[in-house]
Amino acid sequence: MTSTPSPLKVTERDNTVTPRQLREAGYVPATLYGKNQEAVSVQLRAHEFNLLLLQGIREFQLTGFVEGKVKAQHVQREPVSQKPISIQLYLVQ
Repeated sequence: MTSTPSPLKVTERDNTVTPRQLREAGYVPATLYGKNQEAVSVQLRAHEFNLLLLQGIREFQLTGFVEGKVKAQHVQREPVSQKPISIQLYLVQ
C-alpha cells in the first residue's frame, strides 16, 4: 500500500529579492528538477514545509505554480536553528 504524498503549495520564485529577504518574508527558495526537465526555481512557505518535515514527511504533491509528485532530495539547514534555508525537490512523476 502506497501512502498519498502531502500537499505542498509552491509559487514562482521572486527573483527580484535575495534569498535572505525571501526567508525573512517567511519563504524558502527551492529548486525543482527531474529527469528530462530543466530546473525550475520556486518558493514555498517555510513554516508549512518545516511542519511537514518534523512529521517525517519527505514526499509531497505540489500544487500552485508547478504540479507533480516530488521528494525532498536535499534540505540545507541553518546550523543553529536548523530551519530550512534551501531545498532541492526531485520530480518523480
